[in-house]
Amino acid sequence: LVILVFNLNDILPKIFGTKTARSADGDRSISRSISRTSLDLRKMLDTGFRSRSHLYFLFRERMKVVLRQFGIASPTMVPLAAFDMESESGLAAWRDTSLALLEIAAQLDRDKVKFLLAVLPVDMQLSPEIANIYRRDYGFVFDDSLVNGLPQKIIADFARGHGIACVDLLPSFRKDPREQTFFRIYGGSIDWNHPNRLGHKIIGEQLNKAVNT
Repeated sequence: LVILVFNLNDILPKIFGTKTARSADGDRSISRSISRTSLDLRKMLDTGFRSRSHLYFLFRERMKVVLRQFGIASPTMVPLAAFDMESESGLAAWRDTSLALLEIAAQLDRDKVKFLLAVLPVDMQLSPEIANIYRRDYGFVFDDSLVNGLPQKIIADFARGHGIACVDLLPSFRKDPREQTFFRIYGGSIDWNHPNRLGHKIIGEQLNKAVNT
């Protein structure tokens, strides 16, 4: 059995690097250029200091919050397909990703190995209140369709249409949105797509049910 735990940022973003996508979103090109430059600078500094200086790491995390609040280094400036799955570029990115998933499924079928696709949520999907935190405090930009779970619906419909077993983990994470299940720390690290210890407990329980049902 192969279990692929699929994160929404695993939807291949290569369409956003194409000339067509850039021309379609020309008004954002300057912001994206600044974002890419800041990412390149951060990578260079990380190589030299991240593993050697606690002070650098603290400064780095605080600056990420400040830059997001001013709209300079929001991760959505190089948009993720899941943040707007109804857009032409978002759907094109999903088409590329679905082909990759079909290749995996076909190879596992040839090898006579069972395949289970488990789709993770992201933190801003858990409630409108949490979505507002990301928009208001962290400067994230995403469509309401993300909050409403459209990416999971598209992926689940695709899996059903191709005979791929699929578990949507979003409902389990939404059972008590007051419980923080992602590494969201105001003023520090803002990890919107990697679950914390409680989040992993939910994942483990749901996968155990899926495998043993």
